[in-house]
Amino acid sequence: MVIIVYMMIPFPNNKLQHSVITVLSLFCSIIVSTGTTDKHEVSLNTFPNHPIESELKIGRHCCSKKKNITDLYFYDIQNFSNLKDRQDEPQYMKCLWLSPRLLSRWLGYLQDSEHLSEDEILHRWNILKDYFDKNLVFIIQNVSFPFKAQYSGQKNLPADSNLFDKLKYDIHFGKKKLTPEVTILTDWKLRDKKLIDSYRWWLYVPFSKQITPASMNEKVEPMYMLGSNLVRWDMLTFNTNAEITEDKLIKFEVNGFGSTRWMRFYPNPSKYRGQEIPKELQPYQLAKAEK
Repeated sequence: MVIIVYMMIPFPNNKLQHSVITVLSLFCSIIVSTGTTDKHEVSLNTFPNHPIESELKIGRHCCSKKKNITDLYFYDIQNFSNLKDRQDEPQYMKCLWLSPRLLSRWLGYLQDSEHLSEDEILHRWNILKDYFDKNLVFIIQNVSFPFKAQYSGQKNLPADSNLFDKLKYDIHFGKKKLTPEVTILTDWKLRDKKLIDSYRWWLYVPFSKQITPASMNEKVEPMYMLGSNLVRWDMLTFNTNAEITEDKLIKFEVNGFGSTRWMRFYPNPSKYRGQEIPKELQPYQLAKAEK
């Protein structure tokens, strides 16, 4: 409308016309910039009212490409080990943030694999919202393995059965610090470490019905809880109380190893941290492909 009115106005000279064009261009740029704000920006105080559409598309795409549902973790999973940890422990020490983005991808995957309607997806999301609103939830996978001496002078050491209870978790937003409610999901004693990757955490959480895939709805556990390798999964729930003003970064602190471990989670990642998302899974690529 502005452009049409402008074209109908006669100008006495070119300088005035140029000035009007400059002002109109600036005005239009302001309108466009304010109108293209990221509608999917995640707030840490409130859970979105609807699944994030761009993340739903990623979930559906992963399912159509026959990927495993655990391939959806992307930047929402971090490792909190360091070089001092025993032998092959580090690869198993992980923290998964059940972020609105991850949950959107998760439901997108289920929508494609189980042919769920949009109404069903929204229904499940509303139930999740009741649990996640003003709560940040993380799944911790921690291990303690025996140490086998590799050089002369070293001693064989058993797994530290007290390690899990000694660990303390906190998250930071600028100067604000939150401490979680810790819920033990399960713990295992096992011989074969390969079984650790078969654990299905979604069957042990309170909102299991909303996120459990129909094809992965049975627990996979060791037949006998025997062995020297110890594993424990905890669910950490941080209540935000709508007091978080810094939404750009979550600093996750772990203490109890004799040193402090840090992880970083990005609610609205402009650049994907850790594991890179393949280009074909990026939202703008999907949107481009659908045009």
